[in-house]
Amino acid sequence: MNHKRLWLLVGLVVSILLFSNQTLLAQNGFQWTVSYFNNEWLSGNPVVTQTVSSLNMNWGTNAPAPGVNADHWSARFSTSGYFVGGTYRFTLSADDSVHLILDNANYLIDNYDTPHPDQTWTADVTLTTGVHNLQVDLREVTSIAYVNLSWTMLGSGSTPPQPANGIWVAQYYNNTNLSGTPYSTFNEYSPTHNWGSNSPLSGFPADNFSVRWTEVQYFSEGTYEFTVRSDDGVRVRLDNQTVIDQWHLSDGGVYTGRISVTPGNHTVTVEYFEQGGIAYIDYSLRQVTTPTPTPTPIPPSQPRAQINTGTLNFRSAATTASSILGKLSRGSIYPILGRLADNSWWQIQVNGVTGWVSGRYVIALDAQNVPIVDGSASSAPPAPSPSGAALTTTANLSLRSGPSTSNSRMTVIPVRTAVQIVGRNASQTWWQVVYDNRTGWVSGRYVQLNTGTDVNSIPVTANN
Repeated sequence: MNHKRLWLLVGLVVSILLFSNQTLLAQNGFQWTVSYFNNEWLSGNPVVTQTVSSLNMNWGTNAPAPGVNADHWSARFSTSGYFVGGTYRFTLSADDSVHLILDNANYLIDNYDTPHPDQTWTADVTLTTGVHNLQVDLREVTSIAYVNLSWTMLGSGSTPPQPANGIWVAQYYNNTNLSGTPYSTFNEYSPTHNWGSNSPLSGFPADNFSVRWTEVQYFSEGTYEFTVRSDDGVRVRLDNQTVIDQWHLSDGGVYTGRISVTPGNHTVTVEYFEQGGIAYIDYSLRQVTTPTPTPTPIPPSQPRAQINTGTLNFRSAATTASSILGKLSRGSIYPILGRLADNSWWQIQVNGVTGWVSGRYVIALDAQNVPIVDGSASSAPPAPSPSGAALTTTANLSLRSGPSTSNSRMTVIPVRTAVQIVGRNASQTWWQVVYDNRTGWVSGRYVQLNTGTDVNSIPVTANN
């Protein structure tokens, strides 16, 4: 063999390895939820639902899971993951028929209605930087069944993964000291994981690895407590201040750290390493103190309500069945706007929000000439109109009557449901949405805003 042919052969081998590695890295960290149906059309309730780490399966002539037919079945695979902006080529091989759907709407490959045994399809698409949804629908008629999805970047953008409110950038290293280039970088919704004795990623070691999670989060003023339980070591930083530093072997130690925080956006960094045995990390954060607000002066002639119990519910209507708008502390004083005829409920204003408190737990001051008003929920302001923005739930999520877990639960929105946004709170930790003809609030920790959403265009409809 002459030198020219040798170099051509070496170049071909290197190109194949680079292409294969790029395709592999593109899929690391994507966890797929798969639901199997005992019919060809994804109808009714799934008989089995599982989680898999890649979409590379070959069942041959066997059933894909216990309780599922060997023939005449269908499956839906779905995942969400972070993509750097650029043009991607998706390659999908299957027997028999498939859909490949991007962001719940864009059919990149649409060959589901007619069986296509043992075929491969490709689709090129330009993605913006951020989290995108992928869905694969598979229809199996008879004989063998398999599905394989891979993708590779054809042209890259220049924007690396960036931390954001509710989204953590996760960097996985195949060593215990976070050194070198990360094996894989993608977005996750929390540092909390329990891998047991398994590997966290396909092709990644189950032991001797480390992870760094980074998130930008809005904090109101106060003191916060970070708590981490881990096996093995862990560190937590807020901006450049170390809150927890337990970088050592551990069999499940619980560590806490407190820090005073000024209002605004701050960067939270959680670092973890696993040396051997089982691996898990459980992360939580709570606010333990808040500054005492400066009361708004009330003119002496204004009727006032003084709270006369430890904590009093501030409600949307003059009934205990109405939604809770907030909780008021003993001794605080608020202007009175109206009352029921028997003085059993008083309409007051709190930080610009109008609502009701029970007359049993307040002292009414200078309230001789307070007008009688309707105490029903219809007296509350009408629900805001949709802002044109939307979000998708990342978990089965409670729809609540107000922007707090203390508010009543109206219903539960299923995971991966897209809903319209009508408002938000000032810190962007709660979103007001419309679901099933109901207007309520969902926690920002378990939602994903649509790509390109302008948060500033969404009205602030709550003060917290």
